[in-house]
Amino acid sequence: MVEGKPVSTIGKDVFGNTVIKDENNQKVVSIEKNVFGDRVIKDSYGRIIRSFSKDIFGNTVMKNENGRAIASIGKNIFGDTEIKGENGQVIKTISKDIFGNTIVKDANRQKVISIEKDVFGSTLIKDGNGQLIKSISKDVFGNIVVKSETGSLHTTSISGDSIQFDNDGNLSESSLLELIMQDTK
Repeated sequence: MVEGKPVSTIGKDVFGNTVIKDENNQKVVSIEKNVFGDRVIKDSYGRIIRSFSKDIFGNTVMKNENGRAIASIGKNIFGDTEIKGENGQVIKTISKDIFGNTIVKDANRQKVISIEKDVFGSTLIKDGNGQLIKSISKDVFGNIVVKSETGSLHTTSISGDSIQFDNDGNLSESSLLELIMQDTK
């Protein structure tokens, strides 16, 4: 496990919504379910920044704050998860290797990261060269704690899907889609 400073936590609020807090325990975003069953991501001010719904084929569609579809996620013919951009091109492919590790590849099928478990049950995120990037574990309260050696926020993982934060603790657009997919399983 990587030793370092906890940089963010993910937990539940009193309503059962997923809440992501920064290292100062300030809420960054929340993930809620609306009356239609869609997942809605709100910023710390309660403004909708993304929503996620299912299309008629069962793919999850990410929409921006104006309701326009900007990405989708679904399975390809090999059973791998594909994330597609607004014009249908594959951006990322997520699959499992023979050891059960999650492999994320870019549009050119180049390995970007691998996600593994260590003997303590922590999730380890490694780059395409096998170098450790982040470690994710649960604290005594059951919250997910993301640690890095440098304390900076880069690519992290929650149960297999990559999540990207910037140094201010903000989630990237592609990470919001991947986080919502994990939250709806």
